[in-house]
Amino acid sequence: MAISFNEMPAAWRVPGMFTEFDNSQAMQGLTQQEYLVLIAAQKTAAGTHPALSPIIVSSEAQAKTWFGAGSQAHRMVERFLANNTVTRLLVCPLDDDPAGVAATAAIAVTGTVSVAAPVNLFIAGRSLRVGTSAGQTAAQVAAALADAINAEEILCCTAKASEGTVTLTAKNKGDVANQYDIRFDYYSEGLPQGVAFEITPFENGAGNPDIGDVFAAVGDRWFHVLAVPYTDRANLRAIETELLDRWGPLRQIDGVCITARAGSFAELTTFGLGEDGTGGNYSRISIMECVGAPTPPCERAAAVAANVAYYGSIDPARPFQTLRLVDDLAPAEADRLTAQEQNLLLYSGIATTYTDAGGNVCIQRVISNYRLTANGASDVSYLDLNTHLTLSYLRYDWNNRIKRKYPRHKLAGDEARFAPGQAVMTPAIGKSEAVAAFVQWEQAGLVENIKLFKQYLICERDESDVNRINWRLPPDLMNQFIVGATQIQFRL
Repeated sequence: MAISFNEMPAAWRVPGMFTEFDNSQAMQGLTQQEYLVLIAAQKTAAGTHPALSPIIVSSEAQAKTWFGAGSQAHRMVERFLANNTVTRLLVCPLDDDPAGVAATAAIAVTGTVSVAAPVNLFIAGRSLRVGTSAGQTAAQVAAALADAINAEEILCCTAKASEGTVTLTAKNKGDVANQYDIRFDYYSEGLPQGVAFEITPFENGAGNPDIGDVFAAVGDRWFHVLAVPYTDRANLRAIETELLDRWGPLRQIDGVCITARAGSFAELTTFGLGEDGTGGNYSRISIMECVGAPTPPCERAAAVAANVAYYGSIDPARPFQTLRLVDDLAPAEADRLTAQEQNLLLYSGIATTYTDAGGNVCIQRVISNYRLTANGASDVSYLDLNTHLTLSYLRYDWNNRIKRKYPRHKLAGDEARFAPGQAVMTPAIGKSEAVAAFVQWEQAGLVENIKLFKQYLICERDESDVNRINWRLPPDLMNQFIVGATQIQFRL
């Protein structure tokens, strides 16, 4: 029998025409890889959805109800959806660490309003406008501010006024809130005359949840991009360990993590290089800078993750530079990083943003924190996140290609003589499939240099296991146009 039928039995004598369908060759193009984003962040007690129970979220209203208004999870979902409403979003909420401490801040008001004007207050990048009237005392202005803060549910904190001082308390415990920004008059609209405001920034927050609980809750569900608010070393190390395991050949549910961190240029440089002696060199984690920005790092991480997931699923090899982060407020001009500082951060394993001419915060370069091999040699192999995403796609498409076309095939050597139509895989066929896949990848702009690919391609039958075939695929990945350098050597 020349043809390997899948369903039609050989021992059949009843007259008639019997036709089966075989879809193993139906798909001719590349496989579409659908991304899933996971946000792991804290909820509040008011959130109705139980902690460590992952759930698909499609609206800000759902996040508000399920995770509590103003919680980390609520605000990160809101910022994600402002940048991406297409990619499937999974959220795993966490409870506060019972031993954790909530960060606090204060706004001290002094004087009496002589000329009324609105008070434009920004807390963690979100604006409040509170009206005043001439003759209002400091205590009255403080009380009005506290009332306005408590009325704005999406804010990250609650407020209490006493004798002219507004005390702010973060809604979630942990050190994430220590990076929340407080400022007045972001758009230079003016403040009431006769009163002064003194800000004591958020501080003393401590005790983040254990991200390992999230991985236990998610199990082997494949997420492609993980967004978290945490940059403490314990959680970063746990994330790196989990992602490296997921990238392995036995699990193959690879993904990358995006987080962000506030601080000065010097602080972020030290943190990125691991010069504080507590770790670093994370190959699957991108740490975005959040220098001088009103927007909190956790929300910037969600916005960057939204863009990486949306555009990465379209073309994993295309760089993310110039993509705008919707609703991300730019630092004041004096606080913006210089080109030299941005370059040094990129050499320190910290990803960067910039502010365009319209005042929009845009992605400059999304890199991982990886810089060195295990023995300390400089290594840029996993520098750009596009490398991770491209490798992930190539493996996904290759695995699907072989599993679709050769689901129940026999295995023979190249010297075997069998009839056309037989369901048989050979090393020669496997090599041809690899070249055909490369051609499609090349046409999609994911790889280049087919001559090199053919030169180093190996497909052979395993010497120890007669039922196994081994490939070595050597694709030259498409690079990104990041820097254009020109010398104009003129003549007079």
